[in-house]
Amino acid sequence: MIANKHLRRLFAGGILTFTLGSTFPSAAQTPNEAQTLFDDALALMKLGKYADACPKLVKSQQLDPGTGTQFRLAQCYEGMGKIASAWKLYVEVANESKKAGRADREEQARERVDELRPRLPTLTIFVPAAVASSPGFQLTRDAERLEKLDWGQKIPVDPGDHVVSAVADKMKRFQQTVSLVEKANIEVQIPTLEPEIPANIPTASPSVSATAAPTATSSASPSSSGTSGPVEPGTQGGGMGGQKIAAITIGAVGVAGILVGLGAGAAAISQWNDALSFCPNGDRTKCSDQGIRLGADASVSAGVSTVGFIAGGVMLAGATVLWILAPSSAPKTGLQIVPVAGQRGGGMVVMGSF
Repeated sequence: MIANKHLRRLFAGGILTFTLGSTFPSAAQTPNEAQTLFDDALALMKLGKYADACPKLVKSQQLDPGTGTQFRLAQCYEGMGKIASAWKLYVEVANESKKAGRADREEQARERVDELRPRLPTLTIFVPAAVASSPGFQLTRDAERLEKLDWGQKIPVDPGDHVVSAVADKMKRFQQTVSLVEKANIEVQIPTLEPEIPANIPTASPSVSATAAPTATSSASPSSSGTSGPVEPGTQGGGMGGQKIAAITIGAVGVAGILVGLGAGAAAISQWNDALSFCPNGDRTKCSDQGIRLGADASVSAGVSTVGFIAGGVMLAGATVLWILAPSSAPKTGLQIVPVAGQRGGGMVVMGSF
């Protein structure tokens, strides 16, 4: 019995020892792993491989937070050219070091803060009150949501491309990409968001179409009894001949074509001006998606304007010729004139018997 009691105590003690032993080593592994990541990152930084080093420092900081690792991470970001990210970390290191009484590290961090500040590019995003009040409105920069406190503020960002996006309930998403270099200050104005078009409503695409003008037909034939039949326009009964009626009809279509050309031309100019407002400094190679879309719309409108002017001019010229050549007393003929217009110009087809 006594022996069994001793065995139970030893067994219980063994379980306790095993449990404690399996717990403490795993906790002690975290600093070791963090140190290994830290050392590997420093070695990579010496080789100039900042893109490989920075993720290791981020992981090391997560495992074992410290201003020393944070300072090295700021140096790594600075080596990558991400000077705004580095500047923010240097500020945090300086503040934390001051609290911890590390005057030496605080001084080092303050020096880097002062050195980077004049080089920082900034991005300011303005949101009109009417847009901000839209239900479900959200503003993001590089997929990171920006709160109202950040709107209209000069926020330091890293050099490079940044995507500004705004969306609201039942509204089309606005998105613009801006490119920044050191010391640049870029402003983005969020425009009024356009309503979404329900999927079941077809959208009309810009197109050019022309409908043939009504056919003008002139005919006359003697009656079998030798008496005159019904009097047609342009026959012996007097009035305007069919050829002149066709000239007037074609001329009216020509005038309409020119008016369409004028309207489309004005729209093209307006759309192009709007497109340039989304191109930084008027540089057409750096236009945002909105600018590119407006530029495409302007090109379509310009095409419609050109076709309208060409078709209208051709029809007016044809109408003039028909009017001049029309006989003062129309003979007994069968005449059919059909105007034709297309994307590359216009014209007419004359058919009949003379």
